[in-house]
Amino acid sequence: MKKMLVSDYDDTFYTDEESVKKNVSKVKKFKENGNLFVIATSRSWKSISQEIEKYNIECDYVICNAGAIIIDPKKNSTIYSDFLKQEYITKIEEILKKQSDAEVTRFTEDDGISKNGILGYKIKGDRIILNNIMNEIKQTNMCLQIIYSNENKLFINGTSAKEDAIEEIYKLVNEPINIVTVGDDKVDIGMIKKYDGYRMKNSSEEVKKATNKEIENVYDII
Repeated sequence: MKKMLVSDYDDTFYTDEESVKKNVSKVKKFKENGNLFVIATSRSWKSISQEIEKYNIECDYVICNAGAIIIDPKKNSTIYSDFLKQEYITKIEEILKKQSDAEVTRFTEDDGISKNGILGYKIKGDRIILNNIMNEIKQTNMCLQIIYSNENKLFINGTSAKEDAIEEIYKLVNEPINIVTVGDDKVDIGMIKKYDGYRMKNSSEEVKKATNKEIENVYDII
């Protein structure tokens, strides 16, 4: 059966220069055997595309913004996106105004594809600030994905997390396929659990609780 490997990027596919180059080489052979490779990252397409070009990474799909959008890297086009409702954006912005010390990144399709609104938010700050934001958003009963990441980051998406984006790709592939996932961060827990995936040796404690399957390098499972 054809395989599809879905890998987080930072601290997973890329841990250092030596490992990423070996991963790239292994992925090339993996794809030559008829398999699919997908990067699933919290980065924007603009950010991760620079890494893909720099290391010449061959990938079939790229999941960006923690699952909010899927890109076809060969065509530089969007094949799936989950934009926030305008009413949600208004409420989120009102909450964020109260936390002036938070560093807010608003993810949009701003990479020459189109501009249809906000895909999601990445918010940096100390735990008190992030908890205040998270609690206020939960009290609104908006249907959102709210995910704590490592290094005091909070991601706010619509209905799609990484595991949901993987399901969208599975529908596109439209044939039996064995899906393997790997990651290191809290934002990866959903896809690791859903697809019985692997954790990196350097994973956070929360990820370690999600699975006992551990690897040191992505190329170990290719």
